[in-house]
Amino acid sequence: MVGGFVLFNLKFMATGSTAYTWLDDALETIQRAHWHRHPQIITQGPGPEIKLEGQRLVNFASNDYLGLASHPHLKTAAIKAIAEWGTGSTGSRLLSGHRQLHQDLEQAIARWKGTEAALVFSSGYLANLGTITALVGKRDLILADEYNHSSLKRGAQLSGAKVINYDHG
Repeated sequence: MVGGFVLFNLKFMATGSTAYTWLDDALETIQRAHWHRHPQIITQGPGPEIKLEGQRLVNFASNDYLGLASHPHLKTAAIKAIAEWGTGSTGSRLLSGHRQLHQDLEQAIARWKGTEAALVFSSGYLANLGTITALVGKRDLILADEYNHSSLKRGAQLSGAKVINYDHG
């Protein structure tokens, strides 16, 4: 491992090797280092508590820490919205427009927060990326905790600002 990156020897030019032999070596390295990840099977619906391998646990890895994904009112509203509007935005809002439903949501959030406008992103990752790159530029400085989420790190990088990372401790 060099500077946080794993280097693999690309030996595919060796006699008897295929163009993808290096992949076996890479996967073996990942397995040996215990870096292999696989999805866990959750045996109940969304919420702040989950059942994993028969054990009830608090799910600190979820974005549903308030348990809203299983709230009866929100489930009913989602079913109604899907029946009327379908299951997705169907494209980029700048190229193909956005649904009235999304406009209504953004206006409701703006009224609730007492702001001129609001913008809804499809994920927290994209919210961080979009906000940082919109507000920060090449003439700015970002002081960043080494443990920041990857969305904050990537947003800082894409902004063009000077980024100084500091130790978490």
